[in-house]
Amino acid sequence: MGGVLQSMRIEGAMYAFPRISLPAKYITHAEECMGRKPDTLYCMDVLRQTGVLLVPGNGFAQQADTFHFRMTILPAMDDLRTLLAGLCCFQKQLYADFGDATGLEVDTI
Repeated sequence: MGGVLQSMRIEGAMYAFPRISLPAKYITHAEECMGRKPDTLYCMDVLRQTGVLLVPGNGFAQQADTFHFRMTILPAMDDLRTLLAGLCCFQKQLYADFGDATGLEVDTI
């Protein structure tokens, strides 16, 4: 089963590059209304709403029609769990506001 955030196994790195699934309505909102790339707006919205700083994946030559962000995974495990729980809440609210990404379920951490 796919998830809202997907990432390859991380071994010996200090960054993760999760892939995010964005609703079509959010993609349109980002590009047409806000003049931003969807993952850039996503990272800006996450920062505003959670205080978590992410780097948009569009600066890392991602595949067309996919969206990612880069995050540091150096925090202590409890802090990382808190960060991921905040991202989960953010994603649920994004889906409530813009509709679900096709075929994905929102799981809790």
